[in-house]
Amino acid sequence: MHLEIELFNRIFSIDTIKLTFFYFPFLYLFLLMAVPYLFVVERFGKRSLGLITSVLMFGSGLSFIPGMLGMLPENYPWTLTFATTVWSIFTLNGILPALSILVLGVLYLNKYFEFGDAKSLIVFIFLAFAAYGFKSSLGPHMISALFVTGIIAVSAFKERKRGGLLLAVSALIVIIMVTDIMFFKINKSDALISIMPLNGLLKSLKILNLADVPVALLPVLFVFYITAMFGVRILGLILLQEILKRQSRDLIIIFLFAFCVVGVAVSELFYIGDKSGQIDNSVWFLIQSLIAAWLFIPYLLNRIINKGQKYIITAALIIALALPTTSHFLSLRFNDDYVYFGPDALSAARYLESTPPDSIVLYPPNFGEPSLASNLAGRRSVLSIFLSFSGLELGKEKFNERLNDIRLFFGSESSINRVGILKKYNVNYVYINTKFISFLDRDRSLQQVFRNKEYTVYKVNLTELNRLSGESAIHDELFFNETEVVSERLRQ
Repeated sequence: MHLEIELFNRIFSIDTIKLTFFYFPFLYLFLLMAVPYLFVVERFGKRSLGLITSVLMFGSGLSFIPGMLGMLPENYPWTLTFATTVWSIFTLNGILPALSILVLGVLYLNKYFEFGDAKSLIVFIFLAFAAYGFKSSLGPHMISALFVTGIIAVSAFKERKRGGLLLAVSALIVIIMVTDIMFFKINKSDALISIMPLNGLLKSLKILNLADVPVALLPVLFVFYITAMFGVRILGLILLQEILKRQSRDLIIIFLFAFCVVGVAVSELFYIGDKSGQIDNSVWFLIQSLIAAWLFIPYLLNRIINKGQKYIITAALIIALALPTTSHFLSLRFNDDYVYFGPDALSAARYLESTPPDSIVLYPPNFGEPSLASNLAGRRSVLSIFLSFSGLELGKEKFNERLNDIRLFFGSESSINRVGILKKYNVNYVYINTKFISFLDRDRSLQQVFRNKEYTVYKVNLTELNRLSGESAIHDELFFNETEVVSERLRQ
């Protein structure tokens, strides 16, 4: 996604801030509605079904029920009670384009199942790799579901030719993707994979203040948990019942069920995240399953579309049950507490955006607002605090060390060795509110390169920095003593 935004900026000269916060979110949200619409119209030839499905892509489960019953804290997003899809959709994340690719893949897989067209299967494989590029969890998820579908096609439906091809292709692709994940993605990160049974259920029970329920009740609560999480999508079990009774042989339904089961199994059995235990990426498999499950609804509604009043009432009831949690989330998300960036701030951000891509920027702690460098200009920061994972990535000790160094750097004490801090973090640029620049203007290691009424940007003069660093080396002991004194004063 970052490369896409940069590509559009370079080819069409569109401002990256507008691309990030306006154009790309609009594009991906539009595709999330348009692609399911195309799938349903292609599959059933009914535009009304397509429109209903498009709306339902923004739907949620039944977490509004405990919310309305007062089981959740005030102003707590109901959508977080169980696995949330709507929070992920309304965030510029790789999951957005990946979900559109998923539905497009289902469209081509349906063509393969209907006509045996190998080209359609090749397109599906290509789309699975594309989804894998946007969201690493979705590619293996799609291929795993394809493998399960192949097993059922061969064993239950005796589709040895088409099912056998699915098995062979999906097995090969799974090996390639798993190898890439294990040796190139996870190996280069601090990721951890561990077995954690009923992972999501236990989190939801804790949110509902039911963490102390007897273990014997967990199987029963798991059924309620799945029902509340899927909401009206649970009606897809009607389609599964027909397949089990051999009343239907629709392999796309088998694929969708396999996709949902794989997603639930991974998220409920494994923890995939960092060693802090606070970022569980296994939930993405569940989110993908919940989004795919909306495709069951047009299959169900298509059966009664010619029954007039019954169709309208059923469709209205489904929408009515799907949207309350989403509406509650939007009412909390879109409030009057905005961060305003004026022309001066945007000018400073655009200047930082023009700096070399590998630049590291230092600025005062940004507890209450996004960073001009990291959030708007896309440049690395010594420490970006606002709504970031810096604390989890760095750990408490390193986070506090960086925060303390930044506070020291922007303190007005003349004894602070700012040169040492600049070298410690390989800083290239410094920005600060213009009304606080008096002490930085006197720093010989900083060269002012941008200034307006609100912000000033300095470039680190490496030649002068190295010279001053050599001069200050003999004063290291004094520097550290002074630093400890100032740090203690800041803590007090």
